[in-house]
Amino acid sequence: MNHCLLFNVLDPEKHRSGRTAGVYRIAHFLRKEGWDVEVIDYAMSWSLKELQELCKSRVTSNTKFFGFSHLFSIWSDTLEDFIKWSRKQYPSLKYISGSAVNPFFNSKQIDYYIQGYGETATITLLNYLFSNGERPKFWLNTGRKIINAIADYPSYPMRDLSVEYEERDFIQPWEWLSVEFSRGCMFSCDFCNFPLIGLKGDMTRDADNFDLEMKKNYDKWGTQNYIVTDETFNDRTEKIRKFADVVEKLNFETFFSGFVRADLMISRKGEIEDLARMNFRGHYYGIESFNHKTAKSVGKGMNPDRLKQGLIDSRKYFESTGVYRGTIGLIVGLPHEDISSLKETRDWLLQNWK
Repeated sequence: MNHCLLFNVLDPEKHRSGRTAGVYRIAHFLRKEGWDVEVIDYAMSWSLKELQELCKSRVTSNTKFFGFSHLFSIWSDTLEDFIKWSRKQYPSLKYISGSAVNPFFNSKQIDYYIQGYGETATITLLNYLFSNGERPKFWLNTGRKIINAIADYPSYPMRDLSVEYEERDFIQPWEWLSVEFSRGCMFSCDFCNFPLIGLKGDMTRDADNFDLEMKKNYDKWGTQNYIVTDETFNDRTEKIRKFADVVEKLNFETFFSGFVRADLMISRKGEIEDLARMNFRGHYYGIESFNHKTAKSVGKGMNPDRLKQGLIDSRKYFESTGVYRGTIGLIVGLPHEDISSLKETRDWLLQNWK
């Protein structure tokens, strides 16, 4: 059986309490394809000596590659030195980097880069490297072998977005795992640089495999809390109802946290109630600005007074029915907003949203 190590490249100062989803999704996908995959979390917290000792205990004649999964485009001298050392010890290994964004870091050691949702691109690359498969498409004139998975090897929509963990993943019951309900976003906000925006139609996973994933994680690891990776969870009301119907029937409590468009939640009848039914009670609102002209300039046009009152009313509703945490995200420096406008926003937040 082919074997690989996937390193979860997290900044230990910024991501102390959680794991990112991408590396485990790829691990799950490769395991289904027959690979023996071990995930190594918090790779940037390991010393060079620790990484070397890990390799000595794991690498066999079946080990084909090391993968490095990045939440964003971060790297370290330790990881660079680690691959340099590894090349001398295991000259046949390949080194692959995967991230949702372009690889902005500089490395002389990485062989291949995959940008975007990487299931299809990863299989294509591995078939090329180890099974005489067709050569993948690489971006031209970059000086590096970069595969644009979004454009050339799309993995969306996918009706099964499950992640199944193993004992050696060491999942703890207090952890917040990631869960994915759909890929891409139907909106096209002016400031957004996500690769999949303006999508139409139903991009959601099937309810059955979501139900099974929740039950397996609870039965095996005691998991109840989840970070939702969707760019905008409440893009479609039908999507919320679909998964709220599943959560309502579970025989254990869950808690979901993720990105929610406040203007949609406020304006659409029944949406607050459906979010509460689903126990989607951790909200990150991309308000961007309470200045009406400024918000309209980036596609957020709800009247600020209605928006503020709606936020207060929504918070009161959620707090009356259970636990709630609402975080407001703002952008400083957008058109039409001056210092006095920002101070008004600050004063409102201090009075109403501590």
